[in-house]
Amino acid sequence: MIPCPIAHWKQQRPDAFAIDSMTYREFDALIQKLSGSLSTIKEEIIAFIPKNTPIDLAIFFAAWRMGKAVYPLNPRLPHQAIQKRLQETSAHLFMKNLSSPIAIDSFNGNSIATLIETSSASKIACHRLDSHFIAANAALQALSITPNSSYRLNLPLFHIAGIALALRTFIAGACILLPTSKQPETHLSLVPTQLFRLLEAPFSMPKLKCLLIGGAPLSKTLRDKALQQKLPLYSTYGMTEASSMVALQPPGKPTAILPHIQCKLSDENEILLQGPSLLNNYWGQEPQKGWFATKDIGKIQNGELEILGRKDRQFISGGENIHPEEIERQLLQLPHVIEAQVHPEEDLEFGMRPVARLYCSETFPQDEIQKQLEKHLPRFKVPKEIHVSTTPLANSKLMKLGQN
Repeated sequence: MIPCPIAHWKQQRPDAFAIDSMTYREFDALIQKLSGSLSTIKEEIIAFIPKNTPIDLAIFFAAWRMGKAVYPLNPRLPHQAIQKRLQETSAHLFMKNLSSPIAIDSFNGNSIATLIETSSASKIACHRLDSHFIAANAALQALSITPNSSYRLNLPLFHIAGIALALRTFIAGACILLPTSKQPETHLSLVPTQLFRLLEAPFSMPKLKCLLIGGAPLSKTLRDKALQQKLPLYSTYGMTEASSMVALQPPGKPTAILPHIQCKLSDENEILLQGPSLLNNYWGQEPQKGWFATKDIGKIQNGELEILGRKDRQFISGGENIHPEEIERQLLQLPHVIEAQVHPEEDLEFGMRPVARLYCSETFPQDEIQKQLEKHLPRFKVPKEIHVSTTPLANSKLMKLGQN
């Protein structure tokens, strides 16, 4: 059994703030009322459409106390898609109602705790609760989260990043700040799109100790602007299947693999992971055993991990292998570029040619971009077309996370 961190801190620091001005005593009382409501539901999987509110945070802990798994659904899913997911998983769509309280202060760590859709929404990763706790404890130590910390919840709770953020904060006995809170945070997690918006507007973060950037590579433009503002940038590599963080780059230090997980490369330089924070299984599939193949291509030198690209994004142009991420990294070095996406398009001569879409703070001509790329890339890797936009790219993972 795993002690519930909310019940623990209710006993140790009952009047400390758990969420904005809600104390651990008050948060535990809310969880107890939700537990009472969930006790009448026979289904083992509780689905709900989360917002970043105290009741949504409480549903996770109430469900776990009642021995149920949580399936948070993307609010942007159409009604038919939600119904299909409920039918496929036999999940109960919970309407967030309260009932007479039930007091339970521990969880079964070996039971399935979450169903979380992967970024492509093609698979559902199922995790045990002890996997989440192991990952959260490793992260809170690496990020120096203490009971005096305050972490702003500005990532969605249907995504592993939002769930992991909340869990590591509550295990530490720290305080979650809601997106609209006026209180200053010590810790903040952003995707590059959100960092761009932050830097474009006046801001003050007098207590900030950690600005965690994940979801995609950080452009040189954004990194330089953030460092000019003396922001404490931490870069992270992780994934849903690993309960969030795998590796971390603190300010001025190399990217190190976190101690709770093992990492090695296959003969094809694919990143392989093994450790207790990995998923139990994908929904409908057999349990995960041995080394987990991430489909990420990388290299490890002196213990430092570098991500080179995705195995499943590689394509062939005129007989040459092309990793879109290599081109994207060069594009992200150019001034004003915030986000870059490269994909193949059919070409009569070469079979496939790379095409780029850019999200930039300013527009500039395609031929100028191509000339800059030719200084660093062979001609066959320079995109034949480059589309520049001053708004976030449609269907982007960063757009989905950044809109929360």
